[in-house]
Amino acid sequence: MMPRFCQGEASAAFGVRPNRITVNMAFRSGRYYWVQGNYDGGRGVTFFNCRFDLMGNFIDVR
Repeated sequence: MMPRFCQGEASAAFGVRPNRITVNMAFRSGRYYWVQGNYDGGRGVTFFNCRFDLMGNFIDVR
């Protein structure tokens, strides 16, 4: 569920349609789960990361 949630949050944050966003599977690193993703915004590919706590709650997208 984290990748799909990340896709929606990234869509809202970056103003890009969800179907234009690619996200990978979640992985744990330290105290967080991360989902990495990217989209082509017309000026090249933009990469981002979504961060979730260990309970799977969304924290932010950067």
